[in-house]
Amino acid sequence: MLSLIAIDLDRFSDINARFFIPGGDSVIASISRLVSLLSISPDLAARDGGDQFSLILPATESASARQEAERIRKKIARNPIRVRDEVVEITASVGVATATFTEAEPWELYLRARNAVHQAKDLGGNRVAVG
Repeated sequence: MLSLIAIDLDRFSDINARFFIPGGDSVIASISRLVSLLSISPDLAARDGGDQFSLILPATESASARQEAERIRKKIARNPIRVRDEVVEITASVGVATATFTEAEPWELYLRARNAVHQAKDLGGNRVAVG
């Protein structure tokens, strides 16, 4: 088994508009550190680009991956970030997908996790969805 957690920050464009790119970069750097600290070996955490992050969880079935995604989502929401002189609360929409034996391409797993992120955002954000 292999699971993938995809993370998008909610309303990140509002942060960039309010604090401009240097403020947004500060938020990205803080979330990058937090996600890296929260990942458990042998999991692999990476920034996909923009405000998107992914975690690869080897030998992890869907229910455990969902629990891990929920733990990370809560930690992000509970750790406000100082941007300039303000404290900003950040939330994230998180998608989880687990590889099946029929998936021939890793890209399929990534697309399912990303689609789950969009489902979480469509439901208002700050939640986990499974794809």
